[in-house]
Amino acid sequence: MKIDTIFEFVRFSIDDNVTQFKSTDDLDWEAMYDFAIRQTLVGVLFHGIERLKRLSLAKVRLPEKQLLLKWYMHAERLRSRNKTMNTNAVTLYNRFRQDGFEGCILKGQGVACFYPDPYSRTSGDIDIWINAEQQQIIDYVNRITPGQRQRYIHIDFPVFKDTEVEVHFTPSYMYAPWANRRLQHWFRKEASTQFSNMIALPDGAGNICAPTVSFNRIFILSHIYKHLFSEGIGLRQLMDYYFVLKGGFTPEQNTKDRQILKQLSMYEFAGAVMYVLQTVFGLEESLCIVESDQKAGAYLLSEILQSGNFGHYDSRFGDTEHETKWNRYVRMTRRNLHFVTSYPAEALSEPILRTWFFLWKKIHHKN
Repeated sequence: MKIDTIFEFVRFSIDDNVTQFKSTDDLDWEAMYDFAIRQTLVGVLFHGIERLKRLSLAKVRLPEKQLLLKWYMHAERLRSRNKTMNTNAVTLYNRFRQDGFEGCILKGQGVACFYPDPYSRTSGDIDIWINAEQQQIIDYVNRITPGQRQRYIHIDFPVFKDTEVEVHFTPSYMYAPWANRRLQHWFRKEASTQFSNMIALPDGAGNICAPTVSFNRIFILSHIYKHLFSEGIGLRQLMDYYFVLKGGFTPEQNTKDRQILKQLSMYEFAGAVMYVLQTVFGLEESLCIVESDQKAGAYLLSEILQSGNFGHYDSRFGDTEHETKWNRYVRMTRRNLHFVTSYPAEALSEPILRTWFFLWKKIHHKN
């Protein structure tokens, strides 16, 4: 099946203003489902199938009964999972609040609210950013769930049986040290606004603090950029960013965003992302925060389609199923050198920082 047919259906699935889906001879629902699995868009594309049925587009053949049932069951599990995640996000937020901490739920359930069907998004864990000193957060977590290992920007907090939680000292990071310093400065500067931005989750699940759209225009992009080098990215991450940009911005905000992206050395990457968002999701040019870069964007899109969500389907740099820690180190280093001509600072810095993380954890956990 042609990739353009898949992209057309993606656009139909995410935009209720699109009321037509062309009849195509090469429509292959099995291939569409496989694409949805690889890119973790099962729920979103099932929303598209439901739209096809509601609009009675007779020229379009729907999936066979067996596949439709499998797709439906998968989508229903996602719906149930999102309801659980909403409940847990509210519980977690309120717990920290009652114990005297300001918190902010990053990505996840806050971003899902931007989707036409907030229950269609594939959810992961809950990331909560806490406004406190790092050691204070670590002591709090270990008092409730002893023995938790801290990472560079977060510590695990296993308080739910069905949901992983990461408590963040800071939202994210970059590999190039100079860019990371600027990003951390920007996070501190924007923090107070994020810890006071209350939103309501769907169907009366409750209220949480979540980042503003303005904050997410930089933060979500930086998170995507980081994952490009650490594991790989899928279209689900890009779809999150698409809905963030659909929130709109003023010319003054756009000028400010562009300055920040240049300071963080992410301007070129943003141009590549704009191409992907336009090509796959149909993002309007007026909502692109920078000019679309066709050459860099086509390369990025090729990487996304080959590697799938978090790089799980990328076998170009070695087998991941039975690899040792050394094999993993070599594979990830080879993968990052693959990006060195496009994004040299981050690609060259990632193996160095990864080595430092490894040594730091060895020393820290030994002590």
